Amino acid sequence: MKLGISFVALFLVAAVDAQNVCNDRVPVSDWESLNEPIYQLISSEEYVNTLLAQLQAGTSTAVYSSAGFTQIYGNLLTQTVPGTGATVQQVLDGLTKVTADGCGVYLIGGVVRDVILSSKTGAPLSVKDFDIQMQCGEGWTKTDFCNDVYEFCETNYGQDVCTKCDFAMGIGYITIGKEDEKGTVDTHHWSEIINNEPVRSWEFSVTTMVYEHVNKYIIDLSGLGMGDICKNPPHFQIPVKNSLWKQWSGYQPQGELRYWKLRLKTFVTDKPTEEFLV
Repeated sequence: MKLGISFVALFLVAAVDAQNVCNDRVPVSDWESLNEPIYQLISSEEYVNTLLAQLQAGTSTAVYSSAGFTQIYGNLLTQTVPGTGATVQQVLDGLTKVTADGCGVYLIGGVVRDVILSSKTGAPLSVKDFDIQMQCGEGWTKTDFCNDVYEFCETNYGQDVCTKCDFAMGIGYITIGKEDEKGTVDTHHWSEIINNEPVRSWEFSVTTMVYEHVNKYIIDLSGLGMGDICKNPPHFQIPVKNSLWKQWSGYQPQGELRYWKLRLKTFVTDKPTEEFLV
């Protein structure tokens, strides 16, 4: 029992001494010239045209740097992934090398949101898992993802801490680490979230956010998330135009459940969104 308590405590990171991301964020204007695969994707003509057609009016992808975010997230990276003997940072470093040409490895979703919120409130941050999106070249398929990442996990950490994925069975991720403990690394193929189909793959404004490890930049894919988190109280919204909400909901079977989870985290939304989701 003592060991369990100690382990969970490792994943409670106090943000009191960190800078508030909402105050110290700095917009990055030259991100389109960077070499990481994600920037090449989100600056492409196809991606930009899709955003214009599907996102709420007046929004576009935004990129930020933040010393506060880097400080809090850096603390999380030093923790051990359960059952592997490796830190989160070491696992992520290994994932960048699962193919000969290298891979882009990006933190997505809830942890990005919660680090920003924690820096704002000073509340301890408890991490259930790290959702990681991987992009290893244009020809790297979902089958390649399943094979390459599982081989990396099994070779380095043993099959007991590696789940197999099977897209045909609806299992589109590989978990690295003991699933019943906090701090696992859940890996996903890039096409599941970071792509040019917001209606199909984006959840809410505050979860459609990415942290890119090489340049240490926060990527707000919808351009809405950072502003929503930094409001008092924090807000969230459906990131696509109202006319596309019904289509969007068809790809979000857990939309109402996610709504209530955000409400429990003190997030609020506007009346039309609430009435549509609940």
